Amino acid sequence: MPDFLNQTSVQLALSLTFLVVITALGYRWVSRLRDLSRKSDRVLPEALGKFEEMRREGDISEAEFRNIEAVLGRIRAKKSSELEGKTSGPEGTS
Repeated sequence: MPDFLNQTSVQLALSLTFLVVITALGYRWVSRLRDLSRKSDRVLPEALGKFEEMRREGDISEAEFRNIEAVLGRIRAKKSSELEGKTSGPEGTS
């Protein structure tokens, strides 16, 4: 191993560079996850709109549409309760 790698200043510079790279990768990963989360929030309304169109065209019955609407409503409620649980923290804290 070269002698200059044993110098404290070189080790510090390499360590800081490694830390910056890991932090940048973590930031990028978290921002992509947030983007995916935002996109998934728009899926349910779009799906309901498409099922509404299918109902108007007669592809599905009114009863089938109500059933689909109820299922999508339960999914939306479940997502909302999960989000509230994550943002509010443990009981008694905010």
